[in-house]
Amino acid sequence: MIVCRQEDWRQYIGLSDELDDALRSVAKGEYRLFVQGKNVISGDRLFANRFDYDTMDADSLLFESHRDYADLHVILSGAELIQLAPESALEEAEREEASDYIGLRGAAQTSVELRPGDLLIAFPGEAHKVKATGCAGPSHVQKAVYKILMKH
Repeated sequence: MIVCRQEDWRQYIGLSDELDDALRSVAKGEYRLFVQGKNVISGDRLFANRFDYDTMDADSLLFESHRDYADLHVILSGAELIQLAPESALEEAEREEASDYIGLRGAAQTSVELRPGDLLIAFPGEAHKVKATGCAGPSHVQKAVYKILMKH
């Protein structure tokens, strides 16, 4: 898991070609031009989902984890709390193999509030609960999540 400011992206270059491409895309601000839904950058190796939502009470949400893809979260506007926990400390609630999604229940061990200018990268197997209302109260969030293939 990586949490950093967007201007610090260069220190993470070299972990994978697809992650490098995603970080460069963020640095260029390309996520601001994405349309709602799926935005293909490099086939199934790298794409981004762009969506808007209102944050919700964390207790009503599941953690999510992935086997093949890392998620790079970028906030365009608003703020959200993202809770984190080791996947091994959580209980599987649902699974959708075709979309590389595992839904998990359990207690958060830490959290981070993301705002514009922040990045969060969750690698395969790193559980994260998104869309939660943070310290400032409910928020309307505009967001892009880059999906980065890590297993070839």
